[in-house]
Amino acid sequence: MTVNPTLAFIATCIGFGFIPGPALLQTVSLTLQHGRRAGVLSALGIHLGAFFQICAVAIGAVVVLDTSPWLYHALRVAGGGYLIWLGIQRIRARADDSGAPSAVPKT
Repeated sequence: MTVNPTLAFIATCIGFGFIPGPALLQTVSLTLQHGRRAGVLSALGIHLGAFFQICAVAIGAVVVLDTSPWLYHALRVAGGGYLIWLGIQRIRARADDSGAPSAVPKT
């Protein structure tokens, strides 16, 4: 008995959608810290990102990156640079808020 690859792919995507992970933790954290709107926007961003990633894989981005090592390396470097930029922005935001009084009392 053979399984249709498309059905297996869809079943796997649906299955992974129900497994809690870092995205769920981020969404819950943002919701608790900044309210429902921030949580909904976070979930929307996560799901849109996953949608575009799945579409890119489906149209063959993996084949292109596999046949072009320099493009794969450039994408990895760009991704690393983006993560570094996000970290710097987070540090700067934390430094800017260090003198501001906390809205939530610490106990």
